[in-house]
Parts: sequence; C-alpha cells; structure tokens
Amino acid sequence: MQKTTTLILLLLLNVSIFAQQDSAKHIKTILKEKKGNTFLVAQKFQITEFAGEMSLMIGAGGGKIFNHKFLLGGGGYGTMKGVSVENKFYPSLNLEQNISHSLHFGYGGFWTGYMPNWNKTFHIVPSMFWAAGAISINRNDTEETVASNFVYILQPMIEFELNVTEFVRVAIVPEYRFVGNVNLGDYKSLDFSGFGAILFIKFGAF
Repeated sequence: MQKTTTLILLLLLNVSIFAQQDSAKHIKTILKEKKGNTFLVAQKFQITEFAGEMSLMIGAGGGKIFNHKFLLGGGGYGTMKGVSVENKFYPSLNLEQNISHSLHFGYGGFWTGYMPNWNKTFHIVPSMFWAAGAISINRNDTEETVASNFVYILQPMIEFELNVTEFVRVAIVPEYRFVGNVNLGDYKSLDFSGFGAILFIKFGAF
C-alpha cells in the first residue's frame, strides 16, 4: 500500500511539473490563452512625411515565425494618394508648370523581427523592414508618369504589441525610414527619410 501511494504521488508530481512547463508555453491574451504556432499576416497603416507634407501609407505583410520568436516574412507599402509637388521643383524636373503634379511612393521587401516575450499579454518586438521601391511623379490631369526613381529603404521599428485574442494582435510602432539613391530633380534622401508611426493589426497562429 505504501509503495502504491508513493508511486501515485510521484506520478502526480510529474504531471504537475509537465503542466507547469506546458503552461509556460501558452500565449497570454486579454480573452484567452492558446499555444503558439508559426505564421501571421498583418494589415499596416503608416503615418509619415514626404518633403514636409504628411501622408498616409497602407500596407500588408506576412511571414513565418520560427520557435515562436523569430519572424521572417515580407510585405509592402504604398501612398494612399499623391503628395503635391511644390512649384520650386518644377524647373529642375522639367515639368509643365501650368499642370499640377503629384508624387507617389511605394516599396516592398523583407520583414524580420524578434519576439523574446511572445507569450506575454504585452510585449516589445524589435523588427526591421529591408526594401526597395520607386518614387514617381504623375500628371494630375492624365495620371501619366513623367518621372520616376528607384530607391532602397531600411526601416527599423519598435513594436509595442498587445495580444488581444488567440489569433489577433495589435501594435503601435514608432519607426524611422532611411531612403537612399534619391535622384529626382532637387529632391534629396532627407525629403523621404524620417520618423513615422505605424498601426499593425496581425492575424495568425502565434
């Protein structure tokens, strides 16, 4: 009887230890907990500035999460509407001065990130966007592209992320965008580089 009791106690102890270890792997969320998995897709809204004018960019992305912590994926952004081209740039760009023009910016590339505390309700995720894209200037009357420029982008980000449910996360993301190889009239890299803020809405099994 004593041996049987001892065996039962040992079994219960092992089950308890296993349960504690397993519980540590669960995602903590506002509503419920669930084990993590390995993918996500995201909708992105970026508020930024081009040549002194505020602009909204819409984007999307997705990727695979390795070991619940390492993200490797991709995505892209594009301006919602054109940014007005200032008159001072018309002579250097050889644009027709009696026609209004607008500037458009889009880019896409790789998205990487590291989630050290992925299973906490609130956590911080350092991430990076490595991309290439194009800046173009269009006539507003015909929407014809009259000038364009290939550029490359490096965009470090800090995601302040909240696990809302098992499959939904939201994050407020301050970022800085470096834009290189700008060769478009008198525009410079600094006209397209700068700080911004992004709202991420993520869906997936984490």
